[in-house]
Amino acid sequence: MTRSRLTDGFGFVAYVDSTLVGTITVYNSYDGAQCEWYSRKKVWHFGQFAVEPSQQGTGFGRLLMQHVEEFCKQHGATELALDTSVNAHSLIDLYQKLGYRKVGNVNWEVTNYLSVVLSKTM
Repeated sequence: MTRSRLTDGFGFVAYVDSTLVGTITVYNSYDGAQCEWYSRKKVWHFGQFAVEPSQQGTGFGRLLMQHVEEFCKQHGATELALDTSVNAHSLIDLYQKLGYRKVGNVNWEVTNYLSVVLSKTM
């Protein structure tokens, strides 16, 4: 599943030696997205963002985020967005500390919870 999601957009990975320690995939805006914010021109979004638990706190996640933000800027994005469960308070706090702001909510058909959409001006 991870491999499939990584190839649906622009996938990036982090390795230590030959061990995969992080992933993130960024997607361009597209018409008809279930999340209205993701349909906006020049609004890119990311998902499949994860860091191996034993490597969390080492800076790999921050490096992946910085790389994706720079990649999006270079490809014309004016906003970079994401969504996460409205109940993921620590994640929401982290993203807000990184400059992301709440711009809406989305109720995905494939989940059983409401998500908050956060976005950052590039």
